[in-house]
Amino acid sequence: VALAILRVVFGAAALDAAVAALGAAALVLFVGLGLGVGDAARRLFPADDRLVEAVPAGVSLGGLLGGGRLDEATLARLAALPGVEAAWPRQALQVPVAAPEPPRGLEGAWAPGMTVQIPVVGIDPGLVAADLRPGLPFADPGEGGAIPVVLSRRLLEIYDKTIAPTWGAPGLPRGFDPVGLELPLRVGLSIVPGRSEARVLDVRVRLVALSDRVPLYAMAVPLATVRRLHAACGRPDHGYGQVTLLCARPDDAPA
Repeated sequence: VALAILRVVFGAAALDAAVAALGAAALVLFVGLGLGVGDAARRLFPADDRLVEAVPAGVSLGGLLGGGRLDEATLARLAALPGVEAAWPRQALQVPVAAPEPPRGLEGAWAPGMTVQIPVVGIDPGLVAADLRPGLPFADPGEGGAIPVVLSRRLLEIYDKTIAPTWGAPGLPRGFDPVGLELPLRVGLSIVPGRSEARVLDVRVRLVALSDRVPLYAMAVPLATVRRLHAACGRPDHGYGQVTLLCARPDDAPA
């Protein structure tokens, strides 16, 4: 009887051990896959693990819970949080911007008669300070000056490998450095009929840097430039659309 019981217990224990080993192997496999996917995602979408993005709530209860507006007072409260080293506000330009022609020297990469609508976002210069080259400031030049812009570093790769082949346009030359290129723009011009502003401004922009800290889909200009263009076109100030917080240490980000 004792031997029979031992045989039964040993079989059950062996089965439990096999199941536990299988579960541990599956856990290791999925953790490994997760780490691999995370590593690949970090290579495809570079990010600073000390950055935290603060955005207004989609639904705000107004003054009941402090509101959903990112204004100067909210910016000051965010900047004062423990572990926050810097707070950089961001504001989207509410006026349409269009490019009716290509930068000089890139005419072959521009479809004839094409006008491109360009989203524009204003950022605090501190956000991209580390990406700027000496002698190329990122500040509002005032009316008549070339507006400095920063583009996403991944945009060149996407154009070269996706957009250019789709359009049948030539790719970028090997070793191509776009910094310094200028482009004429029309602020207030929309490609959608009836959506242009009453006043359309002709401006020039100059690319001063490429950065992983600006949106892939938009052209980044100084925040002061967005405010100036809003005032020129009679647009009200609706506050910031986003605030990027730089934490002192990666461990401060979750808190």
